[in-house]
Amino acid sequence: MLGDGVSMSVTFKNAPLAEVIAELRWGIGATPLPVGSVINFQNSPPDNDQFLSSLGEELGRSKFSRSERLIPPGFPSFPFQPVTRFRQDASGETSLIIQAGAGIFSFNAIPPYHSWTRVEPIARNGIEALIRARAKAGSQEHFSTVSLRYINTFNQALMQGNSVGSFLRDIMGITVHLPPVIESHIQSGTEPLPHVQYSFNVDETSSFSFMAGEGIFQNEKVVLFDMTVSSRLPIKQDVDGIMRVLANARNIMHEIFVNITKPIHSLLAPQGVDEDAV
Repeated sequence: MLGDGVSMSVTFKNAPLAEVIAELRWGIGATPLPVGSVINFQNSPPDNDQFLSSLGEELGRSKFSRSERLIPPGFPSFPFQPVTRFRQDASGETSLIIQAGAGIFSFNAIPPYHSWTRVEPIARNGIEALIRARAKAGSQEHFSTVSLRYINTFNQALMQGNSVGSFLRDIMGITVHLPPVIESHIQSGTEPLPHVQYSFNVDETSSFSFMAGEGIFQNEKVVLFDMTVSSRLPIKQDVDGIMRVLANARNIMHEIFVNITKPIHSLLAPQGVDEDAV
């Protein structure tokens, strides 16, 4: 239990989660690039369509039988750019999608997102389908990167009149100190609009990065808090090992989220101890 009586496994009625993305990459240069990096434009590998076709067949067994092509066949695409999107065949189910392309596979969950506990078995089935599809192509290549990303958006109701800067500083405890010479040029009565980005190694096997700043979500100005935990070592094509990496990533971000949002837990409305806060 945390000091304020909120469990580390609590769920929040008003959770600000916008999207969860589990992503696997493979191939040369498959490590995620820093924000703003430029990558070369090139044609997809010639066997990519065959891989996507096999993946579609395998995902159909997991009820992800509805697919749409994001890039027309034969058109060039960026490396690690989603080419095909798969959805569940359940009527009205739109919150879970799978996307794939040359060297990339992602599982995306959007609201109404219930919990990692509920999503985990569906993600597992999708990853198993990916491994089977790669096996059909004779690929035993390790995954270069396995990552989990949580995108949170704190709306005006949760900000309670705070500016982006004061919300980051006074609520989340994220501060950046400017040199006096820069502060001297800030117009009186105004404050700078922060956009903060950090990355660091958690241990020998994983790294953590986050970005916090102003964003737009559903036509409303929000405080965006975007977290990613990524593997630092190649990962075998073993679904149990991959799910352990994702579970560890989820635990790291869950702990950070629960602690960093303590000042507004009453607004987030804790409502149980069996599922996720993020």
